[in-house]
Amino acid sequence: MRLKLLFFVLLFLLVGCSVEEETIIDSEDKVTESVLKSPPKLFVTSGENSIRARHGVYSWSYALKDGTHTGIEASADAPPGIVQKVPLNVDRNDELSLDFEIEPYRYLIRTWDEDNTITGEFKSIDLTEHEGTVIFEVLAYFEQGTVSYAFLVNVE
Repeated sequence: MRLKLLFFVLLFLLVGCSVEEETIIDSEDKVTESVLKSPPKLFVTSGENSIRARHGVYSWSYALKDGTHTGIEASADAPPGIVQKVPLNVDRNDELSLDFEIEPYRYLIRTWDEDNTITGEFKSIDLTEHEGTVIFEVLAYFEQGTVSYAFLVNVE
């Protein structure tokens, strides 16, 4: 019985967390837009190394085929509570690139400490301004909503 329950919980989590994309086609069979049903992924890259940032709080909406809209409001722990425990190791002279599945029209970068306090706000990441283990949050603004991403970097 417990095994069945565990199986259904895992199945629900896997299905519920996948990104679904729907292509909308007009009456002349032309693709008019592509709509994500959940927020896009963010990969953080430095040289050959890359990690996937974790979704935090987000608000996401999309149009349904019948012309109505639906939305998701997801809550999460603050960035220090959701980052991966193994950081992306970088040198302070390295460049860090933010590779979004779909590019937002704007984003803001914040740093956090272990006490859930925002310690800085930036328009870009300059690793020369940081040292040691740093918790980053990227607050990204898309046409379909706003998404908070978090990741951990160790600046050597």
